[in-house]
Amino acid sequence: MHQQILQFIAGAHAQQPARQDVVAKRLKAPEAEVATAVEQLYACHAINLARITRKGESYVAIWPTGVTPAPHEFTINPKKRPPSGSFTRPPRPERGHTVSKSTLPANPKKAVTDLEAGLKTILNGTTADAPMTPSDISELLERTQSSWNPAMARLLSSGVVAATENPKRKGSRAYYLSPSTSPSEAAGSSADQTRVSVNNSVSGGTSANLSLVADAVSTPPPGPVVGAADPGADTSSDAPDVSFAIHDDGRLTITDCDQVLELQPSATRRLGYFLGCLEIQAWPPRFDPTSIEEVRA
Repeated sequence: MHQQILQFIAGAHAQQPARQDVVAKRLKAPEAEVATAVEQLYACHAINLARITRKGESYVAIWPTGVTPAPHEFTINPKKRPPSGSFTRPPRPERGHTVSKSTLPANPKKAVTDLEAGLKTILNGTTADAPMTPSDISELLERTQSSWNPAMARLLSSGVVAATENPKRKGSRAYYLSPSTSPSEAAGSSADQTRVSVNNSVSGGTSANLSLVADAVSTPPPGPVVGAADPGADTSSDAPDVSFAIHDDGRLTITDCDQVLELQPSATRRLGYFLGCLEIQAWPPRFDPTSIEEVRA
């Protein structure tokens, strides 16, 4: 039956298909038997099938696809499993490099302390006549100057390290271990009590407003009269230590323990202009809005 249907519709195509009822009449076969054979041929992609309704009349249009049907029938044995090596998982795509938890420091503050200890170690044996330049420190630490500047600012403010003029480059600083620091202190941790300091290595090209910042933060205003304690002042011994540093390119670095804030030269000039408009007579300073002119960005 299948071959007879395919032979009869061999010349049909999508624009001019054959009708299923016409095929049943020409083959002189029951229409139900022909319909079953047509469904089987359609299931194995030997023919295309379309159900069309036109002017109230419905019929089935068929035409060959050109696919040869399977020459024999087969059945699947569900009890027989395929060989174990026939199905394998596809390889997982390679992921990008990720930082594991083991590579991260357990305590971020410990990393800062280790950096300070490294600075004291490489500065051991230096003097004011033979200081160490920032380029030498960066080469020994294998770090950029911006990464160890905050740690160096804390050592300067605590008096462990002193600074002098860089003999290799005018306008910049060189560092040496303070004479008051013993070798045992150089290997240990820095003092807990620190004072506010400013990096005064500002070279030419910075505006005059930067000097206002340096004067404001390096020279603390006179404190209150003894006996009249400021109720808003923090008198605890474990208050956070804050240090300031002005770089030769006009950047301002503010370090608060392990937090570092860096202002660009434009923001530093605005801050200097702002501090220049304040009349600091007591500490903390009192803000007078009438003394501030319009600040231009």
